[in-house]
Amino acid sequence: MLKQGDFKTAEATYKEALTCLEQAYGKNHIEVAEVLNSMGLVLKKRADYDGAEQHYKRAIEIVYDTFGHDQEHYKLGIYNNNLADLDRKRNKFDDALRLYQRALTSIEKTLGPQHSEAADILHNIGQVQHQLGNYKEAIDYINRALMIIKREFDDKHYKYGMYLNSLGLAYAMMNDYKIAYIHLKQALQILLNTLGSDHIEVCDVYSSLGDICMKFVVEIDQQKQKRQGEQQAKLDEAKAYYLDAQRIVQATFGNEHTKAIQFSSLLFIVNNYSSLSKIEIN
Repeated sequence: MLKQGDFKTAEATYKEALTCLEQAYGKNHIEVAEVLNSMGLVLKKRADYDGAEQHYKRAIEIVYDTFGHDQEHYKLGIYNNNLADLDRKRNKFDDALRLYQRALTSIEKTLGPQHSEAADILHNIGQVQHQLGNYKEAIDYINRALMIIKREFDDKHYKYGMYLNSLGLAYAMMNDYKIAYIHLKQALQILLNTLGSDHIEVCDVYSSLGDICMKFVVEIDQQKQKRQGEQQAKLDEAKAYYLDAQRIVQATFGNEHTKAIQFSSLLFIVNNYSSLSKIEIN
């Protein structure tokens, strides 16, 4: 994962490349659009969404100027997808969906409906539907994305793991914790095999699995017939997941990062669940 200094270095490099390309080919060359898009991605990582938007829109205009407004081009799909990501970050979900649909149309017409770029956009639409609380729609879009990735690559590709994670989270929001747990476990294994045990995407799955295990713990608590052994096993499992997630966050961002502190709070709850639940009952 890039650190703040890496972002500044990347931005400086792209600015230098942009100047060279503009001097060599002019400001409306298609290669200039590519650099503008890359600069937009860096600015998005720095949470400079307004700056990223300006760069994406300039890139889109160059594509239109080069190929015409009545001509679909796959780059329009990529750039509009990136533009939609900004609206999703800013909780402008209607605008995001409109841009994602436009991006999907461009990709399907140029690269085909079974291309991995289409899968990325379908997954993004699923993410927006999730945020809007439309979990069944989210599941439909994510499943479409999964089928494309499985067909183009296989079911061991890292994107398949990431999409399975999203699928599991959608099922969790529908309180279907058993299905959510299955998908998250599959996602974890794929991401461990492809990205490694220290990747931040793996951290997110560990965290989600910890949360699901705690849902199981609460469900057992609410049953008339207590299953203490099973409950303790789930508490132990949740603890292991939270510890792994905390380890990754601390290694990536440091011990004082907000997420590292949040995991400390979650671990406190896990370690003291029995006494805390008695206090709540009383």
